[in-house]
Amino acid sequence: MDETRIGSGARESKAFAIAPHPNTQYNLADVLRRRKHIQGAIDAYKKYLELEPIAADRKQVEHLIAELDAIPGTMIIEVEESDALVFVEGEPSSAAVAPQPQPA
Repeated sequence: MDETRIGSGARESKAFAIAPHPNTQYNLADVLRRRKHIQGAIDAYKKYLELEPIAADRKQVEHLIAELDAIPGTMIIEVEESDALVFVEGEPSSAAVAPQPQPA
């Protein structure tokens, strides 16, 4: 994992070492959201609410978490077998994409 990426854990620990405050967590969540690191943002917003249980903006943050949680994800699967099956949540996936041509 690239520890220079925001939200990698190393930078988060450094940020809290410098400024251990719920607002630091909120700001990290906001950066992650803007950078489209959806799951990291959700986790960070939840951590903010844990650190600030009586946050004045609790309802807004909970709404934001729900909005982020509703964003569909993308999964890229590369296989060598042309007849490979992919299962999502225990069911065969019907969203198959034609294989990409291999460079000669």
